[in-house]
Amino acid sequence: MNNIQASGLSLAKAATPTVSSVYPFVGGANRVGMSQATIDKLTSGAADQRVANSFKVMYATTAPFSTRGVLLTKFIGSTSGTNQIYNNDFPVYRYADVLLLLAEAKTKLGEDPSADINQIRSRAYGAAAPIYVNGSQTQNMNAILDEYLREFIGEGRRWWALRRAGDNYVYAAIKPAYLAPGTTAKLLLPISQSMINNDPLLSQTPGY
Repeated sequence: MNNIQASGLSLAKAATPTVSSVYPFVGGANRVGMSQATIDKLTSGAADQRVANSFKVMYATTAPFSTRGVLLTKFIGSTSGTNQIYNNDFPVYRYADVLLLLAEAKTKLGEDPSADINQIRSRAYGAAAPIYVNGSQTQNMNAILDEYLREFIGEGRRWWALRRAGDNYVYAAIKPAYLAPGTTAKLLLPISQSMINNDPLLSQTPGY
């Protein structure tokens, strides 16, 4: 999505405010790929400050105001004159990462990770934080993975958290259309458009 396309989009399910009026020097270029299912998951439920400060959904400006993309605002920087300056300090490791890694270790050892999960939730939700109560190993790991999804939007951590958790968690997080029919042990990958352009005998992988 380029600047011209984004200029005709809105940050609400209405005609205004437009992306260009709120972020005049970004124009939607600071975008991140996110499915509608993930958007719905992150934006529903109790108000999570991490979500509100990490991305904005871009919508069409006419009914039914369909979702057109996601603008990553976590590292959007600041405006200087007529330029957007991406001057944020990018984290290498954060305390939340330490807590979630500790929670992972406790879960795999059969220990209670709820204190670590709740410490992160308390910062994210404030007084309305949903309290996590120790559950089964699967329930604990899913709770940890959910916090990874919310805490590290745009930081590339969730995939590695899923890999550490194990194959079952990886496949459970993948859209079924991207898996080989009748199995959950084979992930089907897309064929790039450039490959298809260079070889007309190629056809796109089902599901993409």
